[in-house]
Amino acid sequence: MLGLNKAEARALKERGYGLEKLELWKKYRGCNTQQELFYLLDSVDTMDATNILENDLPLARTVNYLKKQNRTSYYLMDYLRMAERAGMDMSQEAVRWPKNLRAAHDRAMNAEAAVRADTDECANAFREMSERCAGLAWEKDGICIRVAERPSELVQEGNVLHHCVGGYSKSHAQGKIILFIRHSRRPDRSWYTLNIDVRTKAEIQLHGYGNEFADGKKLQINKKVLAFVSDWRREVLDKWTLPQKPKKKAKAG
Repeated sequence: MLGLNKAEARALKERGYGLEKLELWKKYRGCNTQQELFYLLDSVDTMDATNILENDLPLARTVNYLKKQNRTSYYLMDYLRMAERAGMDMSQEAVRWPKNLRAAHDRAMNAEAAVRADTDECANAFREMSERCAGLAWEKDGICIRVAERPSELVQEGNVLHHCVGGYSKSHAQGKIILFIRHSRRPDRSWYTLNIDVRTKAEIQLHGYGNEFADGKKLQINKKVLAFVSDWRREVLDKWTLPQKPKKKAKAG
């Protein structure tokens, strides 16, 4: 039925493959060595084998990698697709075969979310609001504050600090803006996140890692940060006025 010679039929019968694996073996035997194909079919279930073969992954390497990572081929393919959509360099060995697949999967998911955030329907309004609020940037005694510049920064901030600011893009665009409070010597490292309403100048919330919850304990916001925010409000926010929304240029013609 499968067009096998006696030796092939005997080898397959000894392995006890069902019809689905027999069909896979017949379909892909010309594209792979018999040894590799047997190793794949012996090691994983039919669904995983089909996924690996259809995506033209290296058989032995993929099987060994998935065993080490204790993951399925679908998890690997999900990671690879997200990494590619996020613009990662897929030619790099460390990207295609990360040492920790679970951690790499999470990073790729966050990176893809950041890419989507910067291109969604509110991204332009977000950036426009940030530009209007750029004058709120300030620095004092080794601490600095600035307005989030694009939605992807909120995604990254939320991932690092384990709070929900990543979903605040729309409210930021509407004037309830997000500002980042950081050490001046490490301006790119997340520390505290401030949320204010620029129209009323009311503070909505100020949070650090985990909204001040860690290992079941309630933490206190750093006193230097509280003092900095108080000084910033007095020296900057209270004296500042939200600039008018820029007028749209009339279309030519």
